[in-house]
Amino acid sequence: MKILFVRHAIAADREDFPGDDMLRPLTDRGKKRARRAFHGLRRIYSSIDLVYVSPALRARQTGRILKRFYDSATFIETPLLSPDQADFPAIDELMRKTPAETIAIVGHEPNLTQLAAFLLRVETLPFELAKAGVLVLDIDETRVQMESLLTARILRRLYG
Repeated sequence: MKILFVRHAIAADREDFPGDDMLRPLTDRGKKRARRAFHGLRRIYSSIDLVYVSPALRARQTGRILKRFYDSATFIETPLLSPDQADFPAIDELMRKTPAETIAIVGHEPNLTQLAAFLLRVETLPFELAKAGVLVLDIDETRVQMESLLTARILRRLYG
């Protein structure tokens, strides 16, 4: 199974958004960059079976943009991916009981890299995912291995 950890795209600044942080939307620039990045991602990963997404608006919007490139993917919103959640064993169990070859998880930092570190059985990862960046793990019954780390800039260049 492959797991693509996808950080949400550029959102409105927290300081400039007066409402609930869960309702903070993507900017127009963030939407445009995400579309171009996911177009590039599609050139590398031709299919995604399932998209798990945080209930925060910016993550849901990013997940919907991603889903446009993988229209056969099932889209599932889960509170386990909320910005304030860190129940990594529950997320791991959710993913492992899903019969899917490729799963995308759309969420937030630092949760995404912390979840990846948990799955890799290491304390921390020495980086943070950039907005609309993708970290890919390859998991089977015997091992978990980091396959790639793709910034949005790299993915946009693949798009052309």
